[in-house]
Amino acid sequence: MKVMKLALLGTAALAAVSVSARADSLSDLKAQIETLNARVATLEATPAVPAGYSMVAFSAGQDLTVPGYFEGNKNAGSAHVISVIPSADAPAAASAVITWSGWVRGAVVTGRNVNTTNPTITVAGTGTASVGAVTATLTTSQYATDIRVRGEIVVSGKTDTAVGEVGARVALETAGGTTDSFGIFNGGNGGAVTTDGFWGWWKMTPNLTLGAGIDGSLAKNSKSFDAACTCYYEGTGGSVGLDNGNLADPAQIRLSYADGPLGFALAVEDSNNSGDASAFGVAAKATWAGDMFSADLSGGYWGNAIASGQAAWSVDAGIGANLGSMASIVASVGIGSGFGTTDDFTKASAMLKVSMADTAHAELGITHTWNTQATALDSTVIGGGIYYDPVKQLTIGVEGSFVSGGTADGAYVADLVTVFRF
Repeated sequence: MKVMKLALLGTAALAAVSVSARADSLSDLKAQIETLNARVATLEATPAVPAGYSMVAFSAGQDLTVPGYFEGNKNAGSAHVISVIPSADAPAAASAVITWSGWVRGAVVTGRNVNTTNPTITVAGTGTASVGAVTATLTTSQYATDIRVRGEIVVSGKTDTAVGEVGARVALETAGGTTDSFGIFNGGNGGAVTTDGFWGWWKMTPNLTLGAGIDGSLAKNSKSFDAACTCYYEGTGGSVGLDNGNLADPAQIRLSYADGPLGFALAVEDSNNSGDASAFGVAAKATWAGDMFSADLSGGYWGNAIASGQAAWSVDAGIGANLGSMASIVASVGIGSGFGTTDDFTKASAMLKVSMADTAHAELGITHTWNTQATALDSTVIGGGIYYDPVKQLTIGVEGSFVSGGTADGAYVADLVTVFRF
């Protein structure tokens, strides 16, 4: 009987505890529901991002690498990144990305500009006396020290669409003081805003891209001294396989293909070789990029648009070697002809880049040009620089170059440059 009483008392106590526990759980559940309702009310009061999107992210990152944009990608670096991620894709990669960056550089530049010409002068006499044609060599030299400044802002954007990735890049720059061109010391205030290239692209498939805009000619070899160097102001002798300034940045439409280390591109280019006269042409490039070695085979042909000129063409090849974290080297050779009637040429160049520390490196390059149609025009340009980057936003450099032979024999330039980035 006593055992029965104890069992009944235990059952009653257990039931009381159970009822108390359920009451406490119900109170906790009500509190959680009230907290959730408060959070929902707060979220409903928060301004929403554009319809169809759930996240806009601002971060530090890198400039977009534009597919098929060979020359323009050379200066890609750190940038501010705005990413928009659709809710259906989160947390996948952003389907819309905008990057923006800018820089200002200033330099003290000193040097000697040389221009050698061979004019023919004819003097007519009176009566029976006359003087025939006389050819003389005239050399003019100009020494100057300039303060040169330049600034640029670059904005790029891309988005995924139903037909593939579509994007555009625009670079605007302004120059103050004298021109940035090597060997020109003629004063002037500059200041006009111009473009430093603009490009649009449609990535039709993961491998095939259609692009259009202003870029270096597709025929410019990426392994030449002037294509691979930092060279803010030093002379480099020009691109191997390309010997006419009118071909430097032509308007063009380009189709490119990339698959692993292999790349191919074909472009229709419009080089204005005299005023508004268009010199249409075609250029092509094949590249290979491995972990240690890389190669570039380029060429082009451009028709002539003026009576006093001729069609231009070039073919060149280059190789590069990555010697680990300490050094890299590039070399190239090319032949061609510009729009002039006596400017057939052969060029060869090489450049060595050596890392002296994590924040400093040095460059040394050489270009030699053989002119096959005129005498005394062969020339050699030697240039180099040392650059210090204490942080990615700042570069301090010392550069110099010297010309031996040709119409600029004896010309030189030296500069101290500082670049500020954001």
